[in-house]
Amino acid sequence: KLKAGMTFESEGKLIRVLEASHHKPGKGNTIMRMKLRDVRTGSTFDTTYRPDEKFEQAIIETVPAQYLYKMDDTAYFMNTDTYDQYEIPVANVEQELLYILENSDVKIQFYGSEVIGVTVPTTVELTVAETQPSIKGATV
Repeated sequence: KLKAGMTFESEGKLIRVLEASHHKPGKGNTIMRMKLRDVRTGSTFDTTYRPDEKFEQAIIETVPAQYLYKMDDTAYFMNTDTYDQYEIPVANVEQELLYILENSDVKIQFYGSEVIGVTVPTTVELTVAETQPSIKGATV
């Protein structure tokens, strides 16, 4: 059974489940509607599966790392156990970089030897540097 957050391989693509729900139409069998993301390309798509379809969950290894810096189109991370450094294209971790500062602790996700993502801490402390002035009457 596929749930949100699970990763599986299908037709040579590494797919992560973003949302999953069961639907029972008036006639016919139950179907599962899913919102999926191709981990390698970042594209999202919606699809349906029958509940009896089988998928093998991908084995994702997670290692502790530290975000070092970003230069041009590459973000640099270091494994805090082995001190190995990883270069990840900024396009693959663009959203995550919004929430981490240099020297922040993160977790890097691997599928085999391929880096597929970065997990940021559940809470981060950031400072709002600039914001638009409030408009009179815009508050509740």
